[in-house]
Amino acid sequence: MTLAQVGWVLRTARAHAADPDLQVASRFAQGGAGVSRVNPSQVTRWERGTTPPSFEVVRRYETLCGVTPGRLVAAVDLVHRDDQPLGARPRLRRPSTADPVGEAEPLLERALAHEPMTGAEWDELSLLVGRLDQALMPPSFWRTLLERGLEEMDVSIGVPYLQRSEAMARLCGHPRARPAALDLVRDVLTDPAAQVYSEAATLVQYFEHPGAGAMLAESIRRPVSANALRASLLAVAGLLRARRLGPEQAVSVVQVALAHCRDPGLPYRVRRSAADVLRALSDQARRRIATQLSHRPEDLAVASIVAGGGPVPRETRTATRGRIVERLTWSLGVGVDDDEQLVDLLDGLSTQTNDDLRSHALHLLMVLPFGRTVGHAYVGELETAVVAGDATRVHEALGVLVCLAPADDLRLLLDLAVRDAAVVGDRDQAAVEACWAVGNATFAPLDVGLVTVRVRTAVDAALRGDRPAPPALLSGWAYVLGRLGTLGDAGTGDRPDGPDSAAWDRARGWWQALPVHVAAAGREI
Repeated sequence: MTLAQVGWVLRTARAHAADPDLQVASRFAQGGAGVSRVNPSQVTRWERGTTPPSFEVVRRYETLCGVTPGRLVAAVDLVHRDDQPLGARPRLRRPSTADPVGEAEPLLERALAHEPMTGAEWDELSLLVGRLDQALMPPSFWRTLLERGLEEMDVSIGVPYLQRSEAMARLCGHPRARPAALDLVRDVLTDPAAQVYSEAATLVQYFEHPGAGAMLAESIRRPVSANALRASLLAVAGLLRARRLGPEQAVSVVQVALAHCRDPGLPYRVRRSAADVLRALSDQARRRIATQLSHRPEDLAVASIVAGGGPVPRETRTATRGRIVERLTWSLGVGVDDDEQLVDLLDGLSTQTNDDLRSHALHLLMVLPFGRTVGHAYVGELETAVVAGDATRVHEALGVLVCLAPADDLRLLLDLAVRDAAVVGDRDQAAVEACWAVGNATFAPLDVGLVTVRVRTAVDAALRGDRPAPPALLSGWAYVLGRLGTLGDAGTGDRPDGPDSAAWDRARGWWQALPVHVAAAGREI
């Protein structure tokens, strides 16, 4: 399956090459622009997944198809990492080097000295360190390196994010790095002032440590915030799927997850993640719990997840996929019904109940030619859900748009983010998710001025007490302004002292305290 998906990534890139002549496999095989000729049958084997492509082959596709260097490499690394999370070395083998220590030293020095680094440089650094099985660095150096990498993951998007994410997976997988990785994840998940928890939690899947299970069990038992709880539950579900928790530990975390799943006071996305943890139970146990959860309309989506289905009914998922396929067919000018890999990815957006697993599909779509069109289609799905008053579908559409929001189609998302759109259910939670989508919007230039004015106005109204906002939403607004680099003195005017002001100061302070090199990572495209 992995090689088949890698082949599909390459085939997709060729089918959308900037030069129409190169979209034909036989012409593509002839090369050009300094790229040598290959036998057309070799192209077929690469794209069917019968022959694994080398790093040089992937770069060939980038060069001939007019793709930004590193974009397809990041996509192929993503496919391999999803298949095998553990490992300090990439499965897409790079050319060997005679002196990995000598080449790593200047990059390592820059990283530890907090000099600016690009996503490509993180990729290179992690590659070189991974080749040194006995890399000699004091524990404090590992901590500094991983902490910096995580901070840059927190603020980056697009290909630079994928490059840093893969680099962190390799570094955390290094035998010498594991204690520092565990301590870093624990410190973030137990820090009530942290603004981004999910990236830290995902790191657990990339290293093995006997203390990881106990650390996550404590994080879901005594969470410092709803966002920290959701991130911890996602990581717990991942360890359960990988059978990396012992029997007693597995029983313990499932019991805690069950309590969270039943708690109507928690946000939908937290309960959704708790329900995904319960999928580790037997069919009989899940059916019993699902039946208990089916008595209230607002619990039906969670009950469906526990029972083994998706958060929305099958007929709704089928109709959604049909509309998106139709939109893609119209946009691309060719039918995509027979593209099994693409259809599987689209199905995963609506059926996958674990956000970590769904992110694989989202990140692939983000760097492939389909991403923008799928993003526009899901803006349409979001609008339909808002009009229909379907809170579950609103949250599910927002979950996709967190990665695929098109910057030239933000009207509804921005209205939701500042609570100017009527939405059924928890308006504040929908606003938080919309903030993440607006902050991450790509594919087109963003109207920074408009977004900044709207969000700053919402912040001022909340801090004056006109429209109070929970801490999670204040953090969401800080995320938008922080990502745009327009936080400035927002929310520091005349205002009464109180919990809202304190929560805003914490969120704003986190972003303003980011070092210069981290802020630069957030601006990389």
